[in-house]
Amino acid sequence: MTNTRNFAVNQHAKTIVNRSVFVSGSARSGTTIMGKYIGSLKNYEYYFEPPMLFQILADADNLPPKIFRRMLITYLYEDLFCGSISGRNLNFRAEDDTYIYNIKSRNEIENRLTGNFRKSMLKENYSRLAFKIPDFVYREKLYQNIFPQSKIIRMVRDPSETISSLIKKAWFSSENIIRDDIVWPNEKYPNGFVPHFVPEQYKHEWTKLTEIDRCLVYYKSQTPYYTPSEKSLIVRYSDLLYELSKVTRSVHNFLEASETEASDSILGSISSQDSTSKQNFNSASAELLRQAFDSYESYPKITCS
Repeated sequence: MTNTRNFAVNQHAKTIVNRSVFVSGSARSGTTIMGKYIGSLKNYEYYFEPPMLFQILADADNLPPKIFRRMLITYLYEDLFCGSISGRNLNFRAEDDTYIYNIKSRNEIENRLTGNFRKSMLKENYSRLAFKIPDFVYREKLYQNIFPQSKIIRMVRDPSETISSLIKKAWFSSENIIRDDIVWPNEKYPNGFVPHFVPEQYKHEWTKLTEIDRCLVYYKSQTPYYTPSEKSLIVRYSDLLYELSKVTRSVHNFLEASETEASDSILGSISSQDSTSKQNFNSASAELLRQAFDSYESYPKITCS
């Protein structure tokens, strides 16, 4: 019989990850712009959709709890946090959402690149780690149970606008659900691939649904309402557009953070976003449609104060 080894985890790593911020919500709900804004705040290190995190979170039920926790801490701290603080894992492609100069000043990055980095120096660094990852609303409570000092910012958006945007992306089209590299992690079923977030009741029907109904199933899986705790903040996309100062004030208070010069240009791009596209639901399942709108309407009209 194989002995299980209980490897120790760096104490500073545990502290950093326990204080992390998880930006959550469905795709096309404003998670990207919220994440970039948080990344521009003073003393925040931000990571956009870390690929390995998709697999780790999807595999949570397949791993012993201690190993799952160690994998999360090790990846978030050793790979992401240490990599950005040292300047070794920064993105300098100006075309990308993760272009570092979108959220950090050139002077700050220059200091990282020319400084003498030693891991022992991190013990004096208590910047906060933040990441955004869509599709994993169902892992929010698990994450906070493991890391009780972490915080969640959940983005929600009107289903008509969200699904209109999803249809344009065609992620759930008949052509793309037979591919294993579009929406992942996924499971192989006879007629296609079923993404990790699909509820059990829809797994065998997934490939038989229409594209719009697949979008509705996805939306419903990412928009369950629960009463926010002191460690979670719910932000409506519409408030981000039309109540921006109120939202930013709420985010500052929630994260105990302040803006930097980089925050101004990000806020300018928020105010120019379009939120007028609406989806025609004539061909949609009436029951799925009702459930999606009921889920969204359960959120308070104004969620930031």
